[in-house]
Amino acid sequence: MTYHELLRKEPAPLFFAFTNSFFSCYGQSHFIALFSLMIFQTYKITNTTFGTLYAAATLLSAFALPFLGPLIDRVDVRKYCLGVFFGLLSGVFLLFRTKYILGLFIAIFLLRLLGQGLCTHINGVCTARYFGLNRGKALSLTNVGFPLAEGVFTPLIALVIGFYGELNTTYLLAVILTSVYLPATFFITKKNHLYNHGPQEGEFVDAHTNKKSWTPREVLRHKIFYLLISHSVFPAFSLSGFLIYQLSYTQAKGWPLQTIAFSMSLFAIGRLLSSFLIGPLVDKLGAIQLFPYYQIPLTIAFVILWGFSPILTSYVGLFLCGLTVGAAAPIKSSLWAELYGIQHLGAIKSLFATIIVVVTSISPLFFGWMVDQQKHLQLLLLLSLISLITTLMGSWAIYLYKKQIQASAISTPH
Repeated sequence: MTYHELLRKEPAPLFFAFTNSFFSCYGQSHFIALFSLMIFQTYKITNTTFGTLYAAATLLSAFALPFLGPLIDRVDVRKYCLGVFFGLLSGVFLLFRTKYILGLFIAIFLLRLLGQGLCTHINGVCTARYFGLNRGKALSLTNVGFPLAEGVFTPLIALVIGFYGELNTTYLLAVILTSVYLPATFFITKKNHLYNHGPQEGEFVDAHTNKKSWTPREVLRHKIFYLLISHSVFPAFSLSGFLIYQLSYTQAKGWPLQTIAFSMSLFAIGRLLSSFLIGPLVDKLGAIQLFPYYQIPLTIAFVILWGFSPILTSYVGLFLCGLTVGAAAPIKSSLWAELYGIQHLGAIKSLFATIIVVVTSISPLFFGWMVDQQKHLQLLLLLSLISLITTLMGSWAIYLYKKQIQASAISTPH
């Protein structure tokens, strides 16, 4: 099935998932970073202090994910999204209107949990679960929301802030959320029974999906899982910190501030391009075959950003980062279904999301400290080395998994 055929056959479920990927931007680092100058000026805090506050709110959201994430395996998905909507709306108002540190902390917590956490979770789980043999292409289509938010929506909101201020931006963001997210998630799939119950045994199984559905406890006992995690979480860790402090890197390199906007647009283009190229390959080859290679552009990007100073460096580096992020989405969302089945996919992905959020919660604190110490270049070199190491660990994990499958096939009587 081609992209066009998939869009024509399943427009409502695709738009449902796309809406969640798009509005995850409300809790993403690059979006919250738009308001960092306002936060620094209002509260008179340093990069390290803000990084600590941001890390604590992100870490707290990670502790909530194991309780909220698995609910998508058991409840009406539409009602699940309704809860996300009200929480996200509360976070929007609180972030931009609070005058107290506690209010700022709660706002960041809500946005990180519901935006970055659950909106991304809903998109990945529902799409991977319901599209079977077309999972890769469906994820490529629904994941368009991420680069669209980064490359178009975020710069537009930055312009709105510049012209109309943070208070008016609050109202605009609330209106957009209410007029788009609510109808797209609660009403558009009303007649689709797949969004009104958790997955039933035997549903949505395809050639790539593991026929046995692992429980989260079994996954945690699978030694290869930890090698997979190391390869999976590093892009989120590195880019979460890098993007939220990109203004500092731009100033350290002596680049004009406009460099950020154009670099983020190229990041979005790279993300979109790789997502559409990888989707059909996931359906054809399986995510297991592609997983070891998706982080290579990120490694090259950090080497370039570390070793070169022309403005073009930023454009090439962020484009390469986008290639990795775009490829990661369909590959990783499909990977867990292929390895561990779909019966407990929500719980397994929330387990993964918890780990990734815990790791990324450290990122702003670590990056903030390095920026305050003026160690920009040293950090970029360190990131490139860690990226190379985790890529090798991911390749080793897939090698071990294939060896296990071969050993199991030999030992199983025919």
